[in-house]
Amino acid sequence: MTKYLLITRPNHDDTTFYLFEWAKRTITFAKQHDFTVFDLDGKKANRKTFDSYNAKNKVNLIIFNGHGDAVSVTGYNNETIVEVGVNEVALDGKIVYSISCGSAMELGPAALSNGAIAYLGYEDDFVFFIDNNRAATPLQDSLAAVFLNHSQTLTNTLIKGNSVGEAYDKAKEELRQTFQDSLTNDPSISRYLWWDYINFACHGDKAAKV
Repeated sequence: MTKYLLITRPNHDDTTFYLFEWAKRTITFAKQHDFTVFDLDGKKANRKTFDSYNAKNKVNLIIFNGHGDAVSVTGYNNETIVEVGVNEVALDGKIVYSISCGSAMELGPAALSNGAIAYLGYEDDFVFFIDNNRAATPLQDSLAAVFLNHSQTLTNTLIKGNSVGEAYDKAKEELRQTFQDSLTNDPSISRYLWWDYINFACHGDKAAKV
């Protein structure tokens, strides 16, 4: 049975550009595992286009890349795509991972109350650093990788057919180990890795699979 991934990839500032580039790996990996991928890249990462693709297709997995807060996730130029009290029902029947600040705090639980299967993300700011010498080539940025590798582990583990709980536990353990390693290798970033670790959350059915 065909599985469907809907992914948003705005690229209007430094943060979203990095996530835009890193998400290419997720797209490639999903296609290698026989997913049909709906890639809302650049200006296509807007609510109208999201609603259209989401309504017309039986999407199994949604990955948001971009900015967010406790009640929303946004797309290109920070246009709101999903918001508590407005359209969280759009996530009904989906497994969702939001690589953004804060949305697991209120949007995640609200989405579950409106039929979402699981919501993974961060309950406060998601922090990562970049090497300015690699700003034009994010996939070669080893500093950013320290903060972003766990997200790749999460998405790849879900795409391979593991459960939500297995994917979350594996990614969280990787982030914990990265924090532990940083205490020796680069203590200046340790507190930020710990911040991401404690705010990395999983709500919903941990036994569910994509």
